[in-house]
Amino acid sequence: VSWVKYSEDSVHLLTVGNGTYSNDNRLVIAWRYPGNWTLQISSVELQDTGCYQCQVNTHPPIGLFVYLHIRGPAVAIVDERNVSVREAVFKSGALVRLVCQVRQADRDNFSLHWKVGQAILNHDTLRGGVSVKTERKGRDAVSWLLMARASSRDSGIYTCSVDNRSEAVVSVHVIQGEK
Repeated sequence: VSWVKYSEDSVHLLTVGNGTYSNDNRLVIAWRYPGNWTLQISSVELQDTGCYQCQVNTHPPIGLFVYLHIRGPAVAIVDERNVSVREAVFKSGALVRLVCQVRQADRDNFSLHWKVGQAILNHDTLRGGVSVKTERKGRDAVSWLLMARASSRDSGIYTCSVDNRSEAVVSVHVIQGEK
């Protein structure tokens, strides 16, 4: 009996009999009488999503396909009406206020980050006038990103990311106008 995982362009041999043929030590093969071969994956990650096949070496060969779908936490950037947004427009000089909601993270101690482009926004941000406040309740959270005195340099792609697994993205545009 063997287990394989199919990806877009290849097939990865995971196990044959009791042997594991993967560098991933999260994979373990478990055998139980009378012939149950179970592929166990500990600490599953989003990249474990995919098509797996248990193959039995008989003539003709037989196999069972299993599609594993791993869901990450639900992450959304919302407006003042609590509606998910992908674009936000602010006038120059205004307060930029972005709100990120996280629902059903897989553990209580998840990490949440705001990024602009690839740069993580934190208290060391050179811009000044930037603050992040996050409130957690169990596996849920709400995080506010506030930027005082918006300018055109604040325009860009902002991302709220949970454990670098699930994210929400908003395109921020700062336009010239009355303050």
